[in-house]
Amino acid sequence: MSWLPETQRGLYNNPNGQRDLAKWLLKWKLFTEDAKKCGFSDQPDVKAIVESAWEAEVAINYVNNYLVPKVSKDVRIDTALCVYAMWDERNAVTAKDTAGINRSVSQFVKKQTYNKVDSIIYAMRKKHTVSYTAAEYKDEQDGTPAAMIVHADSLRDTGNTAEASSVYRQLVSFYPFTPEGVRSFTELAKIQTEKGEYNEAVNNYRSFLILGNDKSKLCNTFFMIGFIYDEYLNKPDLAEVNYKWVLKNGSGCELSDDAEFMTLHLGEPMNSVEELRAEAKRQGRKVDTSNVDMPMDSGVSKAKVKK
Repeated sequence: MSWLPETQRGLYNNPNGQRDLAKWLLKWKLFTEDAKKCGFSDQPDVKAIVESAWEAEVAINYVNNYLVPKVSKDVRIDTALCVYAMWDERNAVTAKDTAGINRSVSQFVKKQTYNKVDSIIYAMRKKHTVSYTAAEYKDEQDGTPAAMIVHADSLRDTGNTAEASSVYRQLVSFYPFTPEGVRSFTELAKIQTEKGEYNEAVNNYRSFLILGNDKSKLCNTFFMIGFIYDEYLNKPDLAEVNYKWVLKNGSGCELSDDAEFMTLHLGEPMNSVEELRAEAKRQGRKVDTSNVDMPMDSGVSKAKVKK
């Protein structure tokens, strides 16, 4: 049983399971003995497969027992931000839950750890020529992130959002440790908002907040999440906590006034920038609408919001 990963031992921790395990081990023992007798294990293609399997085991062992412990020491995740991620997952603002927060933190620590591991491996492989000889496997890291995001931006700007999304997803999935991969979280979220994929957009904005570690973008990103909950998902409680983060932590943030305005009018539809202007004017406030950068179909598409 000690040979098995702990997560698999439960399958065999009973009489029937142990019997099945014993049968499997016996079959393997008899097969390997017979393979040696008949010369099967000495065939070049078989030896190549066994050698590849051994190399994979060495690599996995190196990652899990050397790289992961090494990089995990330096991984820092903002616990306060993970509270919001927990609420996103639960689709509601819930009472204090230490266990739930710890689970959220653990998830992001694991993601960040493997992002750092991937970064180290990516740097290593750049020093060598890597080729995949098996047709069933695809090398997902044979691109250049800087060129990929330029291509994705061009596709987006010319209206080809489907292909742009595909490239942004590749950057998020296979290059999250690069600046281009981090920015792709928000670019993907913008397209998802326009397509009505609101929960997916929130998740990508939140991942950008927690994994991106860009303090200068916290305010705008919290506002965008609040706006999605407010205008599209009809979740005023979640909208309010995200807007209030901007009000509480966004000292000098250009969206503080907008967050205050939206908080005061939670649940009220904002159908146009003119309506937003009118409301602000009635309150004696000035709203700068010269900066346009909201999703195309949003209710305040020309409001002072930078995604």
